[in-house]
Amino acid sequence: MYCLSKKISKTVCCLLFFIFSLIAVNPCMANKPVVPDTVILVGFGSAVPSASMTYQKAIDELNEILNRESQMKYAVVRTAFTSRFFLNSPEGREQKAQSLEQVLASSTVQGVKQIYIQSLHVSAGQEFNDVQKISQAFEGLPKGIKKVYISSPLIASAEDAQKLAQVLITEEKASQDEVVLFVGHGGKADGASLSLLALQGALWNLAPNYYVVSLESEPSFDSALVFLEKMKAKKVRLVPLMTVIGDHVLNDIGGMDKAHDSAESLFAQLNAKGYQCVSVKKSLFERRTVLKLFAEKLVAVMRSTKTN
Repeated sequence: MYCLSKKISKTVCCLLFFIFSLIAVNPCMANKPVVPDTVILVGFGSAVPSASMTYQKAIDELNEILNRESQMKYAVVRTAFTSRFFLNSPEGREQKAQSLEQVLASSTVQGVKQIYIQSLHVSAGQEFNDVQKISQAFEGLPKGIKKVYISSPLIASAEDAQKLAQVLITEEKASQDEVVLFVGHGGKADGASLSLLALQGALWNLAPNYYVVSLESEPSFDSALVFLEKMKAKKVRLVPLMTVIGDHVLNDIGGMDKAHDSAESLFAQLNAKGYQCVSVKKSLFERRTVLKLFAEKLVAVMRSTKTN
């Protein structure tokens, strides 16, 4: 993950200078006809080809869901990505993937006045913080975008956690002697840990044999081992709490592809401790019920702004 560094701030400044230069050279840009609102679906991205395909399928499916909503009737839907590694990778360049700065800059030049951004991140971590900061830099500029509305990530409130917990328990029902571990990425930003902890509480309100693990923050894998011992579990099911089956899932969770398996993966460590462990090779973006949760968030924001 990355933070909004001087390098990113410099990129934003360069794009803004480019926009103002265009307006100065061609003042007619300011008198363009009214253009439709733009919706930007912002995800992390993945340089793993199969994961990148999952992203595209998920975005297509989101479009299908959103097209049924009257609020989307005249909106233009675009995509952007926050992973610099993906954007600079051969996979990203082949897809002509764009950063959020690039999409906002081109939208400004096209005369878009109102933009809705749907974060496709799991939690309100550093990636989402950067989405907010970048969006604020483009909002309210002279002859530019008047308003940017940002819809929150998948888990941004207790209500979000409850909705997702119900979906996950419905789709991943645990047997009596089994514990299901939902494995998320997490991160150093407070929002990432708080989101996963909120999900943990929501899961326990529904059933006792579910636990959330973070690869980079809390709840930790060590705490999960204590939980497994307390539950006297014999079987463990590892379920990715990530949008796609990328490097983290294949390498850190493990048990899905022999080419990526290592002794450090959660799958290998649990097997070494005597648990009957299985990994579920299914990401959040491959669950239509989860995509509907993302869509509901965006539609709710659009409805609230249209009625104000």
